[in-house]
Amino acid sequence: MVMEHRWGERMTVDLAVRLRSPVGGIATGQMVDVSRSGAFIRTELGLEFAVRIDILLSGDEVPAFVVRNASDGVGVEWCGAVPDVITALVRPSKAQHHGVTVTRRS
Repeated sequence: MVMEHRWGERMTVDLAVRLRSPVGGIATGQMVDVSRSGAFIRTELGLEFAVRIDILLSGDEVPAFVVRNASDGVGVEWCGAVPDVITALVRPSKAQHHGVTVTRRS
């Protein structure tokens, strides 16, 4: 059984990001869903559970912890308060101003 720690609704996005890890340098990824508590990022970078990473997104650096590993990417949870750039993404009207297509998903 998997416990969900998500705050708020999950939004489907299609957003290129860069990931910086303490051991793997910088890698590319594709954020495919986002919520107020975290996101899923498709990437080939192998990251261990609970490792802290930085997600480079729209000129911002968003700190997160890896909370789920999958064959095609990682689930992350934001460190601390919800970053402003993420708040903008989960508000469709603001996200569309940034050129991001957002679809609500349950």
